[in-house]
Amino acid sequence: MTFRRFIRREWLQLIILIAPFAIIPFIWSLLPAQVPTHWGWRGKANGWMSKDFGAFMLPVINVAIALLLGLASRIDPKIKKQGGTSNTIHRLRLVITSFFLIFFVINMEIALSIETPFASIVDMHRAPIFAIALLLMLVGHYLPGLQPNYFIGVRTPWTLEDPENWRLTHKMTGPLWVISSIAFLPIYLIAPSSVAQAVFIAYLGIVIILPISYSFWIFLRTKRAFARVPRS
Repeated sequence: MTFRRFIRREWLQLIILIAPFAIIPFIWSLLPAQVPTHWGWRGKANGWMSKDFGAFMLPVINVAIALLLGLASRIDPKIKKQGGTSNTIHRLRLVITSFFLIFFVINMEIALSIETPFASIVDMHRAPIFAIALLLMLVGHYLPGLQPNYFIGVRTPWTLEDPENWRLTHKMTGPLWVISSIAFLPIYLIAPSSVAQAVFIAYLGIVIILPISYSFWIFLRTKRAFARVPRS
């Protein structure tokens, strides 16, 4: 791939990755000594790190993720068997790295205690979970077209061993994530804290447990079908 072709294909990805490193110098002197780096399931920061490392953690992780997914076609044997690159993985890489960029902005906004129009509408402590649900909704849109791989998707022992299990599981999981996220987001934003936490737990149960259970059910169904085939 020539440099010009690379830029034409990856310009948006490069902007997403470079943006945090361009923002940090402008806010560096305003950042507190400790910045949030970890969030609990209730949406509140429960881990902190000095700004020398904490401010750069998400941007560096984002670059690593982009590189890993960008090299997936070369290092993932399942993608190689399918004959090269996956456009769906390319789109998902943009979605995932955009999520980390948004999460970085939320992180910095909370660290700086900045009041923005979004912060006046939404409790910023709920913003990280809001971003996660938004990510799952966008990822869910692409899941049905995702080919078997070791990096992204519902990677259970049964989906990775059986392409048909993979196809059916992701055909179900994609709409499930989209519909569940659309239903969850408005409830989570307006519900009282105690209700919001319960709704989030229920949401996680739906988007995590149901796809795994469905994959296992397909495995059992296939196993029973093979068992009924008469042997010659």
